[in-house]
Amino acid sequence: MDRKYFFSMLLLISFAFLSYHWTSASEHDKASQKRDLTAEISIQNHSNINVISDEIQTINYHAADSTDSSSSKKKKAYFTIRLGQGGFKDDRSPIGKLGGGQLTLDIKLSKYPIALSISNEYYTNSANPTHSYEIAGLLSVNLLYMTKLFKSDRTNFFIGGGIGGLEVPKGEDKPDEMERGMLYNMEAGVNVRVFWKIGLYGIGKYLYAMKEVKDKKVINFSEWIVLLGITFNFGI
Repeated sequence: MDRKYFFSMLLLISFAFLSYHWTSASEHDKASQKRDLTAEISIQNHSNINVISDEIQTINYHAADSTDSSSSKKKKAYFTIRLGQGGFKDDRSPIGKLGGGQLTLDIKLSKYPIALSISNEYYTNSANPTHSYEIAGLLSVNLLYMTKLFKSDRTNFFIGGGIGGLEVPKGEDKPDEMERGMLYNMEAGVNVRVFWKIGLYGIGKYLYAMKEVKDKKVINFSEWIVLLGITFNFGI
């Protein structure tokens, strides 16, 4: 065989062999790159899924935490407005008793069983009191211990006392002039919430006030008083 022809055939075979291996290697590299890209995409998708899952869990956790916080959030203070009527026996009165009324605000912090109570009251025989045994008006400030009765949220028992001031008419000849003095107050009662924020209450209290002017008792009270009424209860 001619050497020139042999060399040409060998060159052709070598070129064909190199072309084959080049193509195989190129396809192998492409396949490898494709597999790597597929794996990378799979890893990225898996990572994204994990991130999304974590974000969903975080959102659910915060939502649940927010719900739990809002549901378990307690009120910081509770208020009770009491409006009642009652009175006490008094032999100085022509009818043997005095009738009156009470408007009271109780303020209680949720952390403590102690309430501050501010009360405005009166005990008279008429709309315009004229006798010294009538109480034209009184204001007392009390500290009350409050607790649930029978483990019920609707029923509260309270007991306590405090001080204040009152005014009584100086007499029939001076109906517009008042004698003022100091008082001491003790009371105990029950408040029952009937529906919504409305309730009923009843209290028994002891009122003491004494004042002398020139050896004459111008204020003289040592009375047991009973009051019944309604309440409005709310918290913030």
